[in-house]
Formats: sequence, C-alpha cells, structure tokens
Amino acid sequence: QGPCERLVGDRPAAVVAVGLADGRLRALVHPGLAARPTPPGSVFKLVTALAALKVGAAPPGATLACRGWLRVPRAGVVRCWKPEGHGPLGLEGALAASCNLYFVQLGRRVGPGALRQAAATCGLRGPVDLRDERVAIGEGPGWLATPLQVAGLARSLATGEPARVPTWSDASHQGGPVSM
Repeated sequence: QGPCERLVGDRPAAVVAVGLADGRLRALVHPGLAARPTPPGSVFKLVTALAALKVGAAPPGATLACRGWLRVPRAGVVRCWKPEGHGPLGLEGALAASCNLYFVQLGRRVGPGALRQAAATCGLRGPVDLRDERVAIGEGPGWLATPLQVAGLARSLATGEPARVPTWSDASHQGGPVSM
C-alpha cells in the first residue's frame, strides 16, 4: 500500500495526484469516487480570484472585511469558518485563509458575467444560478466537479494551459477538455 492509500485508509475519499509538467496522473486512489461529481467548494475560490484579477476587482492593497458572517439575499447568512472573522483581507490573504466571506463579497464585485467567463476559461460549465452568491465559493445550486476535473483545473491555473481531465498517458494526446 502506497502513501496515498494509507492517507485515505477506509474513508470515502479520493486522491488525485497530477504531474504539473505533463498533466499525467501520478496517483489515483478510489477511482469511482474520483469520477463522482460533487460541489467543488473552496477550490472554486481560485476561479473567483481569476475572474477578479481579469476585471480588476482585486487591485493590489485592496481589502474586504470578514466579520465572521454575512447576510446574502438568496442564501441567508453565510458564515466564515473562523467565527470571529478574519478582519480585513487582501486577495492573497483570503486565499491563504480560505475565507468564505471575502470571496462572496469578491464575487459581488466581479459580477455574474465575469464569473461565468472565468469558469468557462477553466473548463467549468453547467446550469448555475449566478444570483446565488454562494457560487463564488463553490457552494449552492450550481457547479459540480469530480476530483479528476478539479485536478485538471488546478494544473490549468498553475500552468496557464487549457484545463484537461488528467489521464495515465500524455495529456497532450489524451483526455479532453474539462467539462463540468
């Protein structure tokens, strides 16, 4: 049993490891779960950040405040994982802290059109209600992604190459664009 299998153990979880240079799978634990779509959650914050950078909604030095909770029209109250909040955060700090409230607010600034465009750039598609502000943090009615697709998305953001579902063979010849 390898280190990834030992890490997961008997838990219902998947592990996908992808080579950054070639996009090939390096490890895959629980392939059935790795191909099962679920809401992407905090991984989607990277897409929201990409959208913000493209439209200038997160300029250097700009901050948004996290006080631990935020009332949003369609979702009610969205809470941060840190009950007392993070205080003012910039984009880099919000990514490091994985602050839900920062990204809900950033999603408001970005707007639904830019968010949908950034998602499409990353290979994400699907019927998503962009009026629900939780989509900016990968929650609510909307995006579904498999762990394999998320691995392709992460590699795409790291390399600037198109998002592709990783395979065991050369990614330039195998694996189509990520579609979610």
